[in-house]
Amino acid sequence: MVADRHTVSPSVGIILKRLDELGLRKVEFARRLGVSPEYIYRILNGKVSFPGIRETLEKMAEILAIEPTRFPEYVRFQEGLSPSALKVWDRMRELKLTREDLFKKIEGRISRPYFYGILRGDHPFPTNRAFIQLFSTALGMQPVDFPEYTVAREQRYRAEEMHDLELRFLNLLFDKMLSDAGYSDNPIQFNLLNPEMIRMFPPLESYGSEMQEIFKRMGLWGLGIPELAKLSSVKENVLRLIFFGQVKADSMPDIIERLRSALQLDGVVAPAL
Repeated sequence: MVADRHTVSPSVGIILKRLDELGLRKVEFARRLGVSPEYIYRILNGKVSFPGIRETLEKMAEILAIEPTRFPEYVRFQEGLSPSALKVWDRMRELKLTREDLFKKIEGRISRPYFYGILRGDHPFPTNRAFIQLFSTALGMQPVDFPEYTVAREQRYRAEEMHDLELRFLNLLFDKMLSDAGYSDNPIQFNLLNPEMIRMFPPLESYGSEMQEIFKRMGLWGLGIPELAKLSSVKENVLRLIFFGQVKADSMPDIIERLRSALQLDGVVAPAL
């Protein structure tokens, strides 16, 4: 039965012509390609789709002594890849690495489906700096060889994210100070940070009795810096200046009075919340 001409890739004609020019039998072509003769017959008869895998196309081109760009499938494949993915393929070709070779060099730190999707162009080249580093190390390249690395480095932390992270960290340190000083019954144990970081606070006795009363009431009520700022209408940055010892409390008597009033420290003992 004659195959439908419309299902046969133009690449089939290129192969048949070169086999004839080289005096190369189809069986030998299959052997060099590392596939069965039956599979080659099915490709050349249009019974199966022409291969679209870059390595296979390049191996075919090498056997036939032609440029792989002679195959339309190869051109379409190239057009679908990002510049960084093309760099990976070019480097693999230079090092004579297969996709499986490269995957093994990355040691499975990227999932196989995602890895193959990147090299097929199904996924954009990663902007994750760790993934880029894996590719560059495995290929003996520099991370900056990939434009995504520079973009990722610039966008790792946006200004507003940095501001939020800093505030949350400072608030955490203050809460731990209250806990370590016994003002709060909510213990805070650092698992990653060095507990000695708490020494950035001045000695407790340097705060004075009024400030220590404020700390005790904050611990009793379970208040942190953000909550006290809302309760007293004193800005968080002002509270941090005082609480971290950057500004002496006695230099801001009006602020201390507002805090004491908000915490009901004017001689009235308030119940715990």
